[in-house]
Amino acid sequence: MKRFILLWIGEMISNIGSGMTAFALSLYIYNFTGKVSDIALLSLISFLPAILINPIGGILADRHDRRVLMIMGDVLSGLCLLYILYIIKTSVNMSDTIVPIFIAIGVSSIFLGILEPAYKSTVTELISSDNYDKASGLLQLAASSKLLISPALAGIILAKSNIDLILIIDISTVLFTIIILAIIRNSLKNDENIIEEDIDKTTTEKNIIKELRDGLQIIRGNKGVSNLVFLMFLACFLMAFIQVLVRPMILNIANEKMLGIAESICAFGILVGSGFIGIRGIKLSYARSLGIAGIISGVFISLAGLSSSLTFIVIFIFVFFITLPFINASADALVRNSIPNSLQGRAWGIIGFLTQIGIVAAFLISGPLVDNVFEPMMREGGILSDTFLKVLGLGPGRGIGLLLIIVGILFSIVFAFTLYNKNINQMEEKDGI
Repeated sequence: MKRFILLWIGEMISNIGSGMTAFALSLYIYNFTGKVSDIALLSLISFLPAILINPIGGILADRHDRRVLMIMGDVLSGLCLLYILYIIKTSVNMSDTIVPIFIAIGVSSIFLGILEPAYKSTVTELISSDNYDKASGLLQLAASSKLLISPALAGIILAKSNIDLILIIDISTVLFTIIILAIIRNSLKNDENIIEEDIDKTTTEKNIIKELRDGLQIIRGNKGVSNLVFLMFLACFLMAFIQVLVRPMILNIANEKMLGIAESICAFGILVGSGFIGIRGIKLSYARSLGIAGIISGVFISLAGLSSSLTFIVIFIFVFFITLPFINASADALVRNSIPNSLQGRAWGIIGFLTQIGIVAAFLISGPLVDNVFEPMMREGGILSDTFLKVLGLGPGRGIGLLLIIVGILFSIVFAFTLYNKNINQMEEKDGI
């Protein structure tokens, strides 16, 4: 467990740095173009390559030293950050930096796609099954640092400095994480099944194809896992809408500094939820916890869309964030208990690919939906301005609010089905949870 805590500290610090960069880059681009579509495009480019490479990353995680893969992923993504810093520092016009930033973020995403399955399978390696729920809670806490600490820090820095300093800080956190991984690797015995160097290239390629099929078969062969993966696909699809919509909605009623502070306050809910799980664990069955938390999440994101007050939006999203660790930890524990450790690398790779395709789909349609449909409909003189929906308010940001209400309702409906899904509930019965 000590090694896991060390890994967790490194991951949390790295997440703070990457969260600051993501916040700063999204504002950098939005302030220049003023389009929600460009924020969605940035998010798409940061996710899509990682999703596509995830299955290969899962196979590599089962075949090679997982710590080495993680170090390689961090080093190469750090080089991409250096490139972005160089472009911003040397370009004369802001418009000249947009495309290079998109390219660098896309390349960095490829390396992160290799890193993620190795990270997830390393966690399973470092802890006992009795601690899966607590470990998941702590992992959610580390992941939440992108939202809990990064926005407020980035907002304060941007108010007094510029994006250059944020990129330098992020590069420093990458170096710190590499040191942590090197320490963990040196303290572990290499007991993974590493493929020998004398295997010829043809055999390796055949094995990769076979292992991709094996990873897919692991999921297809377990009805509970396959049902859960489909559920999380839908959840990721809706969650991506929320990710894209909340920031520009708040920017319509607050400045960048207030946005950063508001995001951090909201994300404190993840700290509350993750901290509770990390200390107490999940007392309900995982399937029941998953369903109830998802329903509550949807209700409160709809309330956030309903409001035009920054105070109430922060309160509602705060509660929404409290529920997210229960969703993620419950789904995470169900999968870990259903798949053997030796197969988890390729399984997580395939699961990451299948679930996050929903994120890609949402990023593709959310921006155009807002810019071309919902925002125009909710303006003064828009086609919905004389309907009962005018009670939501008219003007900038209210089309986003309406779309958030719809997303929240769908979110609750998706997770309500979980409570009655026999296959997901039987995952716990089979494993004796």
